[in-house]
Amino acid sequence: MAPSKDERVRHTTRQLALGLLPELPALSESILSRIRESMPELNRPEVLELGRAACEANCTTLLYGLVHGATPSDLEPGADVIDSTRALVQHGVAHEDAIRTYHLGTSFWADKWACVVGQHCDEPALAVAVLNHGVSFLLSWLEVVVARLTAELRDETERVAREGSLARVAFVRQLLDGDVVDIQGAGRRLGYDLTGPHTALVLTQHEPADQVRLEGVAHELARGVGPGRPLFVHVDAATMWCWVPTPHPRKARNPPSSVRVGQGEPAKGLAGFRRSHHEAGEALRVAHLAGTDADPVTRFGDVELATLCSRDVAAVHHFLESKLGDLLSDTGHERRLAETLRVYYQCNSNARAAAAKIGVHHNTVRYRLERTAALLGHPIDEDRLATELALHLAARLRVP
Repeated sequence: MAPSKDERVRHTTRQLALGLLPELPALSESILSRIRESMPELNRPEVLELGRAACEANCTTLLYGLVHGATPSDLEPGADVIDSTRALVQHGVAHEDAIRTYHLGTSFWADKWACVVGQHCDEPALAVAVLNHGVSFLLSWLEVVVARLTAELRDETERVAREGSLARVAFVRQLLDGDVVDIQGAGRRLGYDLTGPHTALVLTQHEPADQVRLEGVAHELARGVGPGRPLFVHVDAATMWCWVPTPHPRKARNPPSSVRVGQGEPAKGLAGFRRSHHEAGEALRVAHLAGTDADPVTRFGDVELATLCSRDVAAVHHFLESKLGDLLSDTGHERRLAETLRVYYQCNSNARAAAAKIGVHHNTVRYRLERTAALLGHPIDEDRLATELALHLAARLRVP
């Protein structure tokens, strides 16, 4: 009985594939040459060596499938192909570039298959069927291998990014701790000028369920602080450090409600890099003490005194209670009295100036000061330094 058309197609495919086996090394090199011509950005010795290994392995797999009549889904990329693909990520090759090499390789194989079929199949109908069979196999194999390698590329990119981020954080911590003295080398490693002026930001996300991306928020805030190219360090899922190279910074814009920001003062050089970061962290610490009443962005210059006096929270509470007493009450009346006294001190004990600043009649200020003295239990000019400090801390820390 004469063989069926499908059997003839499979037999011819097998014979043509067997005839190509001796050409495997040359085929691999030809594919690599096409990749080099089409993608000159990959012409680096280490990348080309990885590409050569992958070409050899993939060509062997394709011919094996054509010889044995395997289905593309049976031809999973081998361990050597997966290792080569992961290594491409480590050498900085982008996802789309790595996948494009497979499209170029498949295109080469389709051209080669058409040439072989044209040379060895004299029967037109059989030639068309064998050509279609081989090209369909190639395209199906491409779909399978791209799907698998895309997942491998993604996983490897995430791993490299994670390890690189951890190494970056560790290196910046060394800088902050004073363990690094080569400022020029450190700047090159970070891609940031450590010799100039810096303004540091520390961002925390206090509502982890919120979907706001901290990186995007940090970039937006940095642009608002100054025009220089900033340095970003993603410390963990809820914390970001940032330095903006500018001697005359603006206050950072208010971030989304789930993010809180501390901003240091501008300072120069490696010492300034450390100091401004420390100040930003201290400003943020004071903001956390203030709780929900804190400003979205807390500048160190606005809370410097509070940072010095708030390390021992229990002692701060005792100090405020002993100096302000009932003025700490969370009612509107006591708050007005405390604010009036604070402004009165700011205006060098000038009741008229305080009244103008608050926007009330000077007799109202005098009445409030009398009420305040009664609550304090002593004249308002007595023990002024401690009382004024307590008012400052109460306004900054919002201690109830």
